[in-house]
Amino acid sequence: MTDSNNTWENLPEPSPEAALENLREAYTNKVLPLELYTKFNELHARQLTSADFATTPLIMVTGQYSTGKTTFINYLLGRSYPGERIGPEPTTDNFTLITKGDEDQLLPGSTLVVDKKERYGGLAEFGNAFLRNFVCSKCNSKVLENLTIIDTPGIVNVEDYMHGRGYEMEKVIKWFAIRADRIVFFFDTHKFDFGDEFVNVARSLGRHIKKLRIVMNKADSVQEQDLIRAHGALMWYLTKIIKASEVPRVFVGSFWEEPLKKNEKRDYFEAEKLDLLEDIRSLPRYVILRTINDVIERTRLLKVHTYVLAYIHKHLPSRLANRAKRKNELLQNMAHIYKRVQEVFNLPDGDFPPIEEMQAKLSNIDVNRIPPFRSKLMHRLDEFLFLDLPDIISQVPKASETVSGGAFDGNVGPFHKTALIEALEGTRKIRLTRWPVVRYKKEYDQVFETLDPINGKVHGDVAREEMIKSRLSNNLLGRIFLLADVDKDGQLDIEEFALCMYLIRIKLEGKDLPETLPYELIPPSQRSAFKDLFE
Repeated sequence: MTDSNNTWENLPEPSPEAALENLREAYTNKVLPLELYTKFNELHARQLTSADFATTPLIMVTGQYSTGKTTFINYLLGRSYPGERIGPEPTTDNFTLITKGDEDQLLPGSTLVVDKKERYGGLAEFGNAFLRNFVCSKCNSKVLENLTIIDTPGIVNVEDYMHGRGYEMEKVIKWFAIRADRIVFFFDTHKFDFGDEFVNVARSLGRHIKKLRIVMNKADSVQEQDLIRAHGALMWYLTKIIKASEVPRVFVGSFWEEPLKKNEKRDYFEAEKLDLLEDIRSLPRYVILRTINDVIERTRLLKVHTYVLAYIHKHLPSRLANRAKRKNELLQNMAHIYKRVQEVFNLPDGDFPPIEEMQAKLSNIDVNRIPPFRSKLMHRLDEFLFLDLPDIISQVPKASETVSGGAFDGNVGPFHKTALIEALEGTRKIRLTRWPVVRYKKEYDQVFETLDPINGKVHGDVAREEMIKSRLSNNLLGRIFLLADVDKDGQLDIEEFALCMYLIRIKLEGKDLPETLPYELIPPSQRSAFKDLFE
């Protein structure tokens, strides 16, 4: 008789490859038939292939020329890659895809475009002028076992240089941004140049805000006051261009293996570097969730596309001669079609693309090729969304491979020779000495003493009188008090009061309050009680 416990123990662990293969199979059987029937692949997005369900994450490194993009990639790899070019002027003319190879070699990118096993076939649309500037760098680096990198030409604002490319760089960057798992956008802290090409690129990247990471590089060679000004100026300008509801994470430092030019802020710069490396290092864990999310968004768009086409088909006249005119009339009334489809099928607003975009797409379809609604195909699509997807998501392993080698093993720069996740423990110790409140604590301590503390503490009612001077709402002040009252005794000691005033300050500066108090904000005298929770 078989031992049931042993049977369960012998079951293989879920893997990213298995989950993505199941996703590919479900897409092919239940989503693709409706895509083909409704001409979705001709109008919105090409058909997905096996290469689109790859488990290796893609990171795109972009930014203005001479900001340290290629040097940063070399730092990650722990070596230079074939075909690299570094210099003070625009040097990286090519889009260079850096992948794992047993031997170093440089290949024309066109070999990837025609290879159906790869996911780069869509780049053919940018023509020969682009393909002549697209290369594949095969590099024998351990880092590339679980990561693929795309190095991009530097953004320039010289009109003649831009036209000399022969292709629109921002459109190519947009193509890669859609498919990338992380976008690292480099800036030189010394100088910002916000020309037309930069604005176009920044706006296209702003649509992928959750993938976007901003790097202020070469920050070790400027004074602290200049660094603060530069950070503020950059964020102000990016906010105006991107117009996103959230601000991407900004990493400040010197992102290469050379010693810092100024050592005053060494702890801070090293902590920033470790944070960025950990962000990239963990990408393989999340690539499968990104792929699933992309397919879900695609499927929801397909559903909208199908219902809109069905509405148009239903309202076309039977006489062929009048159909084209009627189709144009219906397209002009797309807002009404959206409203009716949303009401009848209870679809969320976010699933509908901009009206102008849908009008432009559907204007290209022959009126006689607009298909009628087929409930059987829609039923299979719903099966995919409501039955197959939950099952596939349950197969996603909680942990998977991470990036290792190069900078991630601490073989270069000032890192310890341990895995990065262990090195982060050292970062935590660095942060223990950097309580952000210290900068203002002398000012807050003076206010605290005017409140006549009893046994070193002030009651919440007493603190309230000082807090309401900020003119923040009672609700916000209540949240701030709960965060600052770390030991939850309804009173504030001198450190907790300083923390309270600091939280009010950052809220008045327009920043969000944390849901829970992060470790670095906990008053130093109380950190030992929370140590186990953060390790």
